Amino acid sequence: MTAINGLIIVLSIILCTSIVVNIALGWYAIHAIKQIRSDQGRIIGLVEELEDLQNIIGVYVAHLHSVAEMEMFYGDETLRELMRHGDAVIEAFQDYRNLYPSILEQQEEQNDDTDTEEEDETATQAI
Repeated sequence: MTAINGLIIVLSIILCTSIVVNIALGWYAIHAIKQIRSDQGRIIGLVEELEDLQNIIGVYVAHLHSVAEMEMFYGDETLRELMRHGDAVIEAFQDYRNLYPSILEQQEEQNDDTDTEEEDETATQAI
């Protein structure tokens, strides 16, 4: 009888420990998921800002190209170096943008899903 009582006590302790560990892991998982979503939002904002900056620099480089082709500046080495440097900066921005395409695609899919759900709710309310 004492062996069975001892076994019950040991199993009860193991069960309680398991419950506490599972609750702690569940709490940690929820908070980790919230943190990941928060970080994703920041990354998406950063990528959008990089795209805007890339567009601005692209316009600047295009302007440099048009100035360099003007008759009075044709063949100027300083302008050529500025154009090369501008092209290199644009390539660097494209490399950064290529790091995060899946995040942007996920965000677009979430936005599409949200729009579809809102349209469904609006249609249901109209009926």
